Amino acid sequence: MGASPPGTRVALAETARSHPVSGELVVSNIRLKEPIGEGGMGRVWLAEHLGLKTDVVVKFMSEDLAGEADAASRFSREAAAAAQVKSPHVVQMLDYGVTENGVPFIVMEFLEGEDLSHRVARGRLSPADAGEIVLQLGRALGKAHERGIVHRDVKPSNVFLCDAGDERVFIKLLDFGIAKANAGRLLGGKTTETGALMGSPFYMSPEQVIGAKDLDFRSDLWALGVVGFELATGRRPFDADTVGALALKIHHEPLPNPSDVNTSLPRAVDDWFLKACARDPKARFESAKEQAEGFAAALLGSDAPRISGSLAPALAPALSSSLLDTGRAVVLSKRPQKRRVALVAAAVAVVVIATVTVTIGVMRARSPSHSEATLLVASPPVQVAPPPPLPVPPPLPPSAAPLASPGVVQPPSKAVVVPKPRATASPSSKPERPPIKPIPSATNDIW
Repeated sequence: MGASPPGTRVALAETARSHPVSGELVVSNIRLKEPIGEGGMGRVWLAEHLGLKTDVVVKFMSEDLAGEADAASRFSREAAAAAQVKSPHVVQMLDYGVTENGVPFIVMEFLEGEDLSHRVARGRLSPADAGEIVLQLGRALGKAHERGIVHRDVKPSNVFLCDAGDERVFIKLLDFGIAKANAGRLLGGKTTETGALMGSPFYMSPEQVIGAKDLDFRSDLWALGVVGFELATGRRPFDADTVGALALKIHHEPLPNPSDVNTSLPRAVDDWFLKACARDPKARFESAKEQAEGFAAALLGSDAPRISGSLAPALAPALSSSLLDTGRAVVLSKRPQKRRVALVAAAVAVVVIATVTVTIGVMRARSPSHSEATLLVASPPVQVAPPPPLPVPPPLPPSAAPLASPGVVQPPSKAVVVPKPRATASPSSKPERPPIKPIPSATNDIW
């Protein structure tokens, strides 16, 4: 056997060294465990974050593409785009870098569950699950569109159904990097490789099929419409074996009705699909949120949940449809205000009436009537407890001497103390201070 050319062994050694292996440290705190997937853009590994003591996912770019400037740019754009979209329904990016061998990699959160394509392959979803998935997917796309980011590869395999530990549906949107599909091969729909088309052809909009460069968020709305059709019926609306045949169906054939495939669907779903996948982008929905809520309303009717920006998706199924209706919510919000106004008015009225009543009572107590004053003067003394000792009054002037006959002395044993009524003015005059009880005079004390 002849010897290998001199450069062959060097190339083989570099290739072996560039392939990741179990136990290898990608960076100082990320250790590879095992490969979990491989595609046209590269390999995906399960790894351990040594600092956080948790599993993460490391996505390596393919060695064949690492030297291509355009491919490397798309790979880094995936990490940057996903990191900019702040949504619980977008996979979280943890790190981005380049290995010592020049291979770009992305570190992202590890998700437990399965992608939506595997779930759809097992059978059609229930209307409630289909509506919830589209609602959450619409929220993720809406957040991306707010940042000016167009995903351009929305498909079931990029929607991950997370295992949250209960029966509730929770999705994460994956893969913000655009992969290219080879136009010359049959469309298996499972992998994406470098080629002429950007995105997955089955879910591409008409403008994306022809390679338009000015794609905007409405291309994602088309893909969302195709995903909604597939979830509601179990089949894709456009299917073919080659890109050419598929492009003709997307551009020229009449749009199919979902209710023709699944006869249990209401006609409202047909109307929704005609608008979601209108061939004129201007005729489509205004936003991903509007389109997603329209799908849930068409599919579920009055039971469709409406998820606002401040509402957590896990709480949506628990809300009553009557409270989610906008008009009803406004009416309910006004009733407590009217009730509060009535209560305040009643409280003010009670305070006013109480104040007037107390004021009248005080005035009557301070100003007794003529009959009350006469009754107080003429009434006999009331036997009450003796008052506290009063200070000794000064000597009385001669004019105020007691009216007793001089020289007449009565024995003390037979003396009867009779309080002498005070001299009063005419009945019409008011005393300066109405007497409360008669007080014995100093003369009687002498007696």
